[in-house]
Amino acid sequence: MNTINEKKLDPKIVSAYKLVGEILKNYTSGQLPKAFNILTSTENWEELINLTEPYNWSPQAMYQATVQFSSSEVIMSYIFYEKYLLPALRNDIKNNKKLNIHYYNSLKRSLFKPSAFFKGIILPISQNLNFKEAAIFGSILKKCSIPVNHASAALVKLMQYCKNGKNGISAGALYFMKILLMKKYAIPSQVKENFVNFFCDYENFKYDLPVMFHQCFLLFVQRYKNDLSVDEREKLKKLNKKIGHHLIGEEINKELNYNSRNLNKNMQID
Repeated sequence: MNTINEKKLDPKIVSAYKLVGEILKNYTSGQLPKAFNILTSTENWEELINLTEPYNWSPQAMYQATVQFSSSEVIMSYIFYEKYLLPALRNDIKNNKKLNIHYYNSLKRSLFKPSAFFKGIILPISQNLNFKEAAIFGSILKKCSIPVNHASAALVKLMQYCKNGKNGISAGALYFMKILLMKKYAIPSQVKENFVNFFCDYENFKYDLPVMFHQCFLLFVQRYKNDLSVDEREKLKKLNKKIGHHLIGEEINKELNYNSRNLNKNMQID
């Protein structure tokens, strides 16, 4: 494919970007080639970036590229994150059992475009996440500030991705949902309704639910119990009675009943 694409390009351009690729392999600091700096302003940037062999870039070069693409259009950022940044991050973790500081800074920088960050990094990796990756990518979500609208949209998407996991549930998606729930966002009512439906969809799940599912369930009712309708609370109580964890289920029940007592008191006062 690359050979076919190269035939369509001016040989001088092909030569120039292959030379850029050689520079980026050994780049550590300083000024970058102009041909590299104009990538985000060209229509055929993917063809050109492939000529530089991005999987061979130094971590410092990847950071500089992330700075550029995190300031470009969302669709361009998303494609760069998913096709080039994410594979480089995962490969470094796999080979070194940790993440190079420049790659880590690239991951942080990618959050400058939150929607592209979730679509190009968090959602794809949630389908096949190992423990080391969970610790590293999760730390970014925990430490960094994320606008509530992007976090809400990500939660809805993660619920959908969760159902696409092995045996109908994804531990990776649950893990990222748990982190976002811990940040105590004032999420919209529609997202809360989605959560109620999401949990209830597992009422007749034929496999054992992972502990993280129950942890997400508990976090949700702790944070948003006062915003749930009577019908929603009853649904969740019924669900908890049927599939509740032997330790966490009791806490969930306390949260839901506590909320009901408060509502009854308020109704009597009114």
